[in-house]
Amino acid sequence: MTFTHLEHYKIAGQIHVKVENYIHEFIKPNMKLITIVDNIENKIKSLYLAHEKSHNLVQTPQLNNCIAFPTGICINNIVAHHTPYIDDTQILKSSDVCKIDFGVHYNGCIIDSAFTINLDEKYNVLLQSSRDAVDSIIKNIGIDSRFETLSAIAQEVVSSYEIDIDNKTIPIKPIDNICGHNILPWRIHGGKLLYSVVQPNETQIVEENDIMAIEVFTSTGDGTSIMDSDADKFSHFMVKDNIDFDSYIFPKFKIKKTDILLNLIKNNFNTLAFCPRFLYNINNNINNNINNNINNIDISTCHRSYKELFQHNIINIYPPIIETNHNAKVAQFEETVYIGSQSKIILSKNDIS
Repeated sequence: MTFTHLEHYKIAGQIHVKVENYIHEFIKPNMKLITIVDNIENKIKSLYLAHEKSHNLVQTPQLNNCIAFPTGICINNIVAHHTPYIDDTQILKSSDVCKIDFGVHYNGCIIDSAFTINLDEKYNVLLQSSRDAVDSIIKNIGIDSRFETLSAIAQEVVSSYEIDIDNKTIPIKPIDNICGHNILPWRIHGGKLLYSVVQPNETQIVEENDIMAIEVFTSTGDGTSIMDSDADKFSHFMVKDNIDFDSYIFPKFKIKKTDILLNLIKNNFNTLAFCPRFLYNINNNINNNINNNINNIDISTCHRSYKELFQHNIINIYPPIIETNHNAKVAQFEETVYIGSQSKIILSKNDIS
């Protein structure tokens, strides 16, 4: 990691902090989920533009206006990888346990951070179990920290919590198959996986200059998750790590629209995660500061093209992840942390220790 990379992570972190503060100011019951994510992503764009103006920077526009991935807004037993489509009508209820996971990048240096809200505060203990576990990992993480040790800390903290719901005491469990991860420039998942429960034969360690996304999911249900099998709900896509647009030889696609879709992905996201809503916005010149010279693709009919790109091993598809207990409530907190020889920086909080 270069000094420049760290400075870019810090810029992204400064934007992220301001956006999270903004979310707490505007969010309220009965808001449409699509309105919430639009507000978040518009704020990222406006803060990025304000940063460039204040520093008198004139340079190539940031891919997707510094939005690192689709804003996740996951309700109750939906654990991760859900973002609303443009026509989504679902609203936020006071009783919902709502996880908001959004990312900011600056020149590909990504800040990945999340928090949970429950407006009627019935599940505050559940939220606190996740917050406490993340804070405990951050307190103990350092160069040469063993992932096995950090996972054990998370597991112990979460397992110490229980919650009273409708006159019944329920143990809180960490989700056992969702994990934190390291982050590399332009790669949200860098290859290291930090689970919230101890994994057999775990040998990974934290290395100097690692950027780690520390996240813990806590549940009132079974403590495990599965991928949603309903293809109509798939909303997260990302180009595979081995695809270099400058040198990769792409196949001849059967579907004409697939070439158009791939060009949109290249020009606007490269290896950043994206969703149909982003493509809709680009197609309609919303939040778009990159000249695509293509504006006549019907985004609603691209499902076959996504499938073709997936079949050719060009993109990954990330279905929503759900708790196996449909009645469960799941909370998540997450911070992005830099571990250096002289300092440990919670980049998503602008906090240096």
